[in-house]
Amino acid sequence: GVDLASLGSGRKVVDFGNVLTESQESSLESAIAALERDTPYRFRVLSPPPGQGPENRGEWPAIVKAVREYWATDERWDPKSVVVLLANPRQAGGRAANPVNFSVATKLTERLQYRIASDTFTKIANKFGDASYVASSG
Repeated sequence: GVDLASLGSGRKVVDFGNVLTESQESSLESAIAALERDTPYRFRVLSPPPGQGPENRGEWPAIVKAVREYWATDERWDPKSVVVLLANPRQAGGRAANPVNFSVATKLTERLQYRIASDTFTKIANKFGDASYVASSG
C-alpha cells in the first residue's frame, strides 16, 4: 500500500517512486495550480512506488483507489475533468520503457474531441516521456 497521510492535504503531485527532486515537485505543484486557476481542468501527477505501477496487477488497483480518494478530498475535484500524468520508470523487453503516460477522463476526452485529437496525449507521452528524452532532459 501507500501512505498518503504522510503527504498532508492538497498535494497534486504524488511521487512515491521518487522520480522527482523536491524542486521539480514544487515547480509542478505551482504550474498545476496556475493551470487549474486558468482552466476548468484538474491536473495530477502520480509516480507509484517502484514495482507497484500498472504492471503489478495485484497492487495497482488499491493504489489507484487510495490516490483517487486522496485527490477527491479537494473541494474543486472533478473526476470528469482530470488529466493524470503517470510517471512510472519501468523495464519492458529488457530495456527502459516509456516512463510517462497520461490517463484522461472519458468525459474530458469527449468534451475536447474537436480541439484535441484522441491521440494527442499519446503523442506527447511518446515525445517527452521517451526514456532517452527523460534521461537527457529530466
